[in-house]
Amino acid sequence: MSAGEGGPGVKLPMALPNPYVRRWDPEARETYYEHHAVAAWKLGRPLQPGEVVHHDDGDKRHNHPDNIWGFSSQRAHMLYEHYRAREARGVVHLLSVEEVLRVHGCWVVR
Repeated sequence: MSAGEGGPGVKLPMALPNPYVRRWDPEARETYYEHHAVAAWKLGRPLQPGEVVHHDDGDKRHNHPDNIWGFSSQRAHMLYEHYRAREARGVVHLLSVEEVLRVHGCWVVR
């Protein structure tokens, strides 16, 4: 038996459903992710390749503009997550997260 095949009585993991809200654009005749549209609206332009959309409360279905953040890159997003994790452990930062990102040549739109 090769990898990925289940034998008798072996249950294979099922793909999880996509948690992100999708919408239908009748003019373009295609679907799009709602959180991407909200982030583009906040930026005032379409998302560029490599830009990352973040749900601040972690709920991938909560697409209110106050909950959607746009990061310049995955690196910027990971810097933010590291910053937030350190705060949760009691570290008091000298710089705001925006200043830390700027030092690294990154940005965030809240």
